[in-house]
Amino acid sequence: MNLAIVERQRVFQRGAIVVVILLILIGVLIIGRYKAVNKARRLIELEKMRNHIARDLHDDMGSALSSINIISKVAMTNGGDIPKTTERLKKIHEHSSLILENMSDIVWTINPANDSLEKVIFKMREFSADIFDPMNIEYVFNQEGNFQGTKLGLQTRRDLYLVFKEAVNNAAKYSGCARVVITVAVDDRYVEMRITDDGVGFDRDEVRFGNGLKNMEERARQIDGQLTITSAPGSGTTVTLRVRSHD
Repeated sequence: MNLAIVERQRVFQRGAIVVVILLILIGVLIIGRYKAVNKARRLIELEKMRNHIARDLHDDMGSALSSINIISKVAMTNGGDIPKTTERLKKIHEHSSLILENMSDIVWTINPANDSLEKVIFKMREFSADIFDPMNIEYVFNQEGNFQGTKLGLQTRRDLYLVFKEAVNNAAKYSGCARVVITVAVDDRYVEMRITDDGVGFDRDEVRFGNGLKNMEERARQIDGQLTITSAPGSGTTVTLRVRSHD
């Protein structure tokens, strides 16, 4: 009788060991699959990013370089006209500055060290200061929620920042505002960005495809974001973009 009990215990122990080993193997396989899926997803993001960068280089920088080439040739041909030459040199400077800024944004975007939301906000603050301070526009930058560990994918980070740049530029150049409130909030795996100015506002129906609004809408669509632009003459403008953070 005792031998039978001992034998059953041994069988149970061996079975338990086999079950534990199987669970460990299953765990290893699940972890491996999770890593493989994440790697595949990141490769897809990199491929999409490469395509977007190639498109931007072709469209934006190609156009800027062509303009620089044409303007410089005209300037050399009519070098005796000082005022016109000065104006053309100014345009060359503007186009070359745009190229340098775009290249800087591309390098920043593809750097994995910048995938945290904190790094994105730091760059937003820098850009806000560069734009608003020289124009004496008061601005407030608010952060709401827990930002620790919140990350953004390559494409999301890029398009979120470019929508932010477009909204800030529009507020500074066209709104005639005295104050801008920028808010970035984190809530349940979502990031919401709001840029509100106290400027003159505008009629959406009249300028739907002006002031970069079409570009903002397209970038929001590419990252499955929810873009809302509310404005009315005399009531200022608010640009809101809500996107999902990187899992």
